[in-house]
Amino acid sequence: MAQKTPVPPRFTSRSRPAGRLDDGMRVLKRQMQKSNNLQTELQTIADHVTRELEMTKHDLEKTSKNLATANQALNTAKEALLRKEGIISELTDAYMSAADSINLLKNLRTADTSTIMNLKSALKKEKARADYNSTAMAKLEQLKSQWSLINNILSEV
Repeated sequence: MAQKTPVPPRFTSRSRPAGRLDDGMRVLKRQMQKSNNLQTELQTIADHVTRELEMTKHDLEKTSKNLATANQALNTAKEALLRKEGIISELTDAYMSAADSINLLKNLRTADTSTIMNLKSALKKEKARADYNSTAMAKLEQLKSQWSLINNILSEV
């Protein structure tokens, strides 16, 4: 009798029960559904994050514009304050000049009438100028209060 050569294991035919193949297909199908669900969930999360980032970007742009506007208003107020400080300096000089003129008038009682009239005229002009500049002082106080308000706003930002 001739010896039978054994068949290698890979060529052996093993019959599987039909239910086992269906179970494997069901498991594979469930895994694919879970994978699809995860992909859908990830896409939903990515879309949500993208929307949130866009909203944050928009908010930051708006805040940047507001800060630029506030900074411009602050610079304008600073310039106005510097101008008003110049006016205050002029008013102080005018006041000192008027005070000097008054003292001079007191000392010049013996001076001639025309000199006294010229000094009175100069004094009236200085007084009119001081009245005009008192309005500027009121505006300066208003600007100072606006300046404080802007500084408070900027300190909160």
